[in-house]
Amino acid sequence: MKKQKICFDTSAVCSLFDNSHNTSVVARMFDYLDRNSNSFQLVVSPVFSYEIKYAPEQLIEKTDKIIETYHITRLPESNTTIDTVADLVNIYINNQVLTAKHYQDLAHLAYAGIFSCNFFVTCDKKHLARQNTIDLVQKINTEQNIFVPQIVTPSIFMEIQK
Repeated sequence: MKKQKICFDTSAVCSLFDNSHNTSVVARMFDYLDRNSNSFQLVVSPVFSYEIKYAPEQLIEKTDKIIETYHITRLPESNTTIDTVADLVNIYINNQVLTAKHYQDLAHLAYAGIFSCNFFVTCDKKHLARQNTIDLVQKINTEQNIFVPQIVTPSIFMEIQK
């Protein structure tokens, strides 16, 4: 059986440390993924490293520990991939998925599609895990012949796994 690929945006990992309402569900999700590690391949896009680069040192250390503990791999980055991601992000922006100020969020989504991730897990309900974004990404990725990941919050991901 092929492993399902799960791509996390930065919020899905950092929520473990921000004491928000997401912290407990994200912790349960990672516990579940750890117990079922044979079923899943966990990844982050290169955008993750860029976004975390200027965070406080303590947060960088904590996220590095999560990456290591759960064997989360970073998706490869090449000039071709960067160009493909940029092209897809521009299509997203031109189709008003989100505005240009959300470029990094859209780049996470583009990487998830380009690398055929089954799920894109985010805690960003305001922009990424909302129905309009999900519908537009599905439409655009299908038109562009790019895989369509399921865009979910950690709690929705856990519901799907029941």
